[in-house]
Order: sequence, then structure tokens, then C-alpha cells
Amino acid sequence: MSHIGKYLRYHLRSLAFRNTYVRRAVLHGASKFSHSKRGSSKEYWDLALGGELKTYLGGTVSIDSRNALVAVLIDHYAPAIPCVLDIGCAGGSLARILKCYSKYLGVDISSLAAEQARQDPKNLEAVRDGKMEYVASDMCELSLETAPKWDVILFNEVLYYLTVEEAVRQVARYCATLREGGIVCVSMKDDGKAHAVFDCLAREYTWKEGLLWQSKIAGPDYRIGINRERPAYLLAALAPRA
Repeated sequence: MSHIGKYLRYHLRSLAFRNTYVRRAVLHGASKFSHSKRGSSKEYWDLALGGELKTYLGGTVSIDSRNALVAVLIDHYAPAIPCVLDIGCAGGSLARILKCYSKYLGVDISSLAAEQARQDPKNLEAVRDGKMEYVASDMCELSLETAPKWDVILFNEVLYYLTVEEAVRQVARYCATLREGGIVCVSMKDDGKAHAVFDCLAREYTWKEGLLWQSKIAGPDYRIGINRERPAYLLAALAPRA
């Protein structure tokens, strides 16, 4: 695809997803299909994370940098020594860099990812002590009826696998398990659906702070560019309104 084609596709997706009527009338069905194929297919993710998408499990500059920024948001806006729920934990790379926490639960749709995180040598002691736990589950199916209260709930590159409306519903469902003073952290790459999800969340939650990050390997460049291979990422800390 040419540079002009990528530019047009990017802006057309942004316009379509941000328009509620267009999104519901034209894109809703396609979004549901995409979610069923990728967002909610355990088999797809087990296969992909064992092959072409293995880097998603962690250990890259992009993932480690974003985890570091999430850790900064948690350190500044969450209660001290927080209980952390990480939705989309992949290989458990965030837990390894958190300064302190009283409890960490990582959730990923992939059994392969959850098992790798559980067996990571850097996590073994915390897993053995019961301070850290990993489970494989679709975020929409994870039961919260007997869930503990959390100080931080992180949605790590997962919300745009849902429809926009479903993403907002799931954030609200999980927020019911937040303790007073708790925060929700959301990380999503630069994409039309991500724009729409963030727009909806910003209307319903208090926006504490957002951090914008993009890898630059071609030299000094202070602009956020449209780049599908190395997109920009927006990481935000939000809080429920009273």
C-alpha cells in the first residue's frame, strides 16, 4: 500500500469509528467478526504467540518501554502498594518492572502466554508465594462475582478487539471491582477504533494523564507519524467519577 493509501485508510477509519451512526450501521458487523476471529479465539492466539507474534510476549523495546510508562502512571496515580489486575498480560512482562504491589493477577486469552508468564524465572518466587497469579481467560468471560477489589486495572492493548460499545461496557464492568482511589490504565496503538474508544472513555471517566509514545529509528523526529509497523501508543490513567 502506498504512503497516500495508508494515510487515507488511517483517516477514513478514524472518521468512521468516531461517527456513532456510521460505526453502528456499517462497521458493527465487521467488528464483531474481527473480535470472533482474533479477539476471542484462544486457538488463534495460542498459535500466533507460538509463531509469528511471539514478540508480543515481551522483551522488545516497544513492549518494555510501554510497560515502563504504565509503571510510571501506576506509581504516580495509584494508591501505594496496589493490587493490580492486568488484562492482556501476555508474557507477564509488566509485573517484572513494577516497583511494588501487594497482589498481581495477569489475565490473557492465551494459555500459552499465561503459562510462559507463570514459568518466567523472574516471576517464580512471587508465583510460589501467592503474590502473583496468571490465568487464561477471555476478558469478556472472566467472572467478577467473587473478584477481590483492585487498586489498578490495566487494559493492555486489548480493547480494540471488541466493538467500541462492548469495550466501554467491559471497562465499566471491571470498574465495579475498583477500590476507592483506584485507577484504570488503558494502552492502545494509534488506530481509528482506539480513537473512538478513548473518546467514549474520556466522556465517562476522569482523565488523570495520558502519555504518548512512538519508536523512532530513522533519526531525530519529534512528530507522531502514521506508521502501521511502528505505530504511536497512547497510555492513559483514568478514574471513575463520583
